[in-house]
Amino acid sequence: MPLTKHIRRYSPLSIEDKENDDSRTLPSSRYHLILPLRCAVLFFITCMLAIVMFFAMHSFHSSLSNLIHDVLGAKSKTSTVEAVCLNGNRTVEMKRVSIDDLMSTSNAQFNRQATPISKSFGVKTTSNGFIWDNEDATTTKWRPQGVTTHHSSNTRYVLVSWYGRKDEGYANRGGRISFVDVSEMPHCPSTSCSYPYVHVLLVDSSMCTLPGIHVGGIEQFNDKLYVADSRSGMQRIIEFDITNNLFEVPSEMNDSMFGYRYLLRQSASFQSSIKPSFLSYDADSEKFLIGTYARCGPRVGIHVDSEKCLMQPKNQLVWLSPNDAILQEKTDVIEDQSLSCWHCFSEMQGAASLKFNNRTLIFISSSYGPIADSHLHVVNMSSTFIDECSQSQHMNDFDLSKVRTYNYPPGLEDLHKEHLEEQGLYIWMVTEFGTRMVISTLLNDIMLSAH
Repeated sequence: MPLTKHIRRYSPLSIEDKENDDSRTLPSSRYHLILPLRCAVLFFITCMLAIVMFFAMHSFHSSLSNLIHDVLGAKSKTSTVEAVCLNGNRTVEMKRVSIDDLMSTSNAQFNRQATPISKSFGVKTTSNGFIWDNEDATTTKWRPQGVTTHHSSNTRYVLVSWYGRKDEGYANRGGRISFVDVSEMPHCPSTSCSYPYVHVLLVDSSMCTLPGIHVGGIEQFNDKLYVADSRSGMQRIIEFDITNNLFEVPSEMNDSMFGYRYLLRQSASFQSSIKPSFLSYDADSEKFLIGTYARCGPRVGIHVDSEKCLMQPKNQLVWLSPNDAILQEKTDVIEDQSLSCWHCFSEMQGAASLKFNNRTLIFISSSYGPIADSHLHVVNMSSTFIDECSQSQHMNDFDLSKVRTYNYPPGLEDLHKEHLEEQGLYIWMVTEFGTRMVISTLLNDIMLSAH
């Protein structure tokens, strides 16, 4: 019998069909899942990217475009930013106020509240400090930079500087200082208390803002606040008399100064022999320590310490006698009688020096960008370091094996040394990224953790 090819014929189904046509080949179940699975994967990836970007912008306090700018380390476009003057720079009667007036009960509605914290960082010892209120903790408009302290009668203040970000349209506001009352810090082991603080806008002698100033470092000395001004063409230290030059803006004119109620007016300025990115005062040597920030490392915003960066001559530190310059109001030029040492760590953000066990200790913070950890370096120099520095003009004796380096969160900025007679020496630090913190650690605890 001849073989014949069996041909199966199909006819369209009608709505009257009572049963399935078994002759039809139905698609495999896996084909039903392809499209939903692809959609689920795409949705998951989109959500993860959105979550990552949200937390990145929150941690780095930046918009998406500015976040990319910060991470890649791209240079911002230069453009002129105009100063804003009180009432159009016309003569205005201003009321002088004291620091204690800022925190008076009658002004309580203008004060913000910082929350105490106790944390362990790179030195593996407990540090006390505070975090800002929610608005200042998350703002993309301002970034904290410098830190110092001031004692008035029975009140202990921490002063923190902020700069208005140019890429957020705040450069015309210049810089501001937060006066934080931390008198209760020794009695606040928990978060049951808070520290009141108020923002004060910095202005020049004509009551105009200081547009574009970075206020990278500040120091209080003899009731004067000294602010580093590293703007192009400036290279100066600006002095503010915090005892006599604090002013209250008339209520009818608050809007003319962005809503700030208090202004701190410039009293003098001095040229610096180097670009002043930060500064501190060494009471033991009776000299100001001024330093320069210099970028060194990969283009993407990662901070590293390498010998190449260590030997970069732009990383400068200068010890300057106030008798030669800053406190001499007869001149506005700093005499070049400074003791200059360079070849220091890259991306220095702050430094403080002091005598400890007949040796000079130099604390140096270094950081770059919102990704990599910051570093706190503790350099143990000889007792004659300050005197020998001007002769050697470099740190040939800078032995990295003798430097203690501790990791801190990204964005570690300025450093400050505070002396309390009953408690000892504290090292203050401030961070600008992530959870913005202002912290202090006892010097003895830092040195003990080094062993």
